Amino acid sequence: MIGRAARDGLCLVFLAALIGACSNRATGSMSPGPAVPPSASAGSSATPATGDPSDVPGDDRAAALAIATAFETARAAGDWDEAWALLSDDARAAIGPIEHFADLQGAYNSAGGSRFVMQAPTQDSELLANVLGAGAGAIDVVADASRGYLVFILHPDVAAASAGTTAVYAAPLDSGELRIWLVR
Repeated sequence: MIGRAARDGLCLVFLAALIGACSNRATGSMSPGPAVPPSASAGSSATPATGDPSDVPGDDRAAALAIATAFETARAAGDWDEAWALLSDDARAAIGPIEHFADLQGAYNSAGGSRFVMQAPTQDSELLANVLGAGAGAIDVVADASRGYLVFILHPDVAAASAGTTAVYAAPLDSGELRIWLVR
């Protein structure tokens, strides 16, 4: 009989392999997708190199990674106002008041969620359909989904494998500002 820790570890390995395979489908590579080195963790002062993450530059993929990293850095450091400001109106409405967001994220940080590893952004259509599901239609109403990216975030200090993997969707609003949707 397999122990819980071993089972959770196997689940994490499987999930990481699945994410890597999906992110490399376009290139035909079967190697895991590249992890983006953690540019920040709780307490650090790292800033995304692209400047203000809400201004969408020509490289949508880099912009998506920048805003996802800025969001996760603020969230992991307990800077609730900064993280909240990067969320889409839809994400804020789904969460409720910022105090609820702070309570939930503070508990997640206490469970190990303050250390993270960003994964490479993806536009894999099958993965997006599976992760966004029916929510994709709501995003299309206010954002340019053709320029949006899904970004997985690993939290290696969270005990349960599935709880240690989160995902955000970054897309430019019709106004051009980039925002985050919490999708997992």
